[in-house]
Amino acid sequence: MTTPMKNVWTIAKREFNMYFVSPVAYAVAFAFLGILGLIFYANLSRVANFGGSPEFVQWVLSPFVTLMLFLSPGVTMRLMSEEQRTGTVELLLTAPVREWELVTGKWLAAFGFMAVIVFVTGLYALVLNNYTTPGLDRGALDRALRPGPSRGAHARLERAPAHHGPREYASHHAGRARGAPAR
Repeated sequence: MTTPMKNVWTIAKREFNMYFVSPVAYAVAFAFLGILGLIFYANLSRVANFGGSPEFVQWVLSPFVTLMLFLSPGVTMRLMSEEQRTGTVELLLTAPVREWELVTGKWLAAFGFMAVIVFVTGLYALVLNNYTTPGLDRGALDRALRPGPSRGAHARLERAPAHHGPREYASHHAGRARGAPAR
């Protein structure tokens, strides 16, 4: 009798290794990192030629999020469709594995593959920090990567006066929306 977590890890390890055997996974990773690399290079050469400071958040993280919106579903939808295409879905579903173990193992493999791509994308930040004079604005990078509510809402809450109630808070931000200076 095997434990459920052993089944999950076995499936996850098998699927994760399949990502690095499949040419489709390499093509997806190459396209993703190639697009981000071109955007990064174009912006870096623009700053090198015309001056300015490097803005990693706008250069890499904004396109990264947009590309992840399309990459994540593509990677996860492939998990079961590949089993159906190869004809192994019947064998997999009749194995002594519960459905949640199968789904969790495949999800962990996809998560691991995406983590590898995110790690490789982090190399852009190292390159930018080492080859530019002012380096990265670590405060902007920390704000962009901070977990929690959306960055804009979080920043507005931080600027709001703490002693005001809901009406004063609303009027404070309504005045700012019309162009009034902050109090």
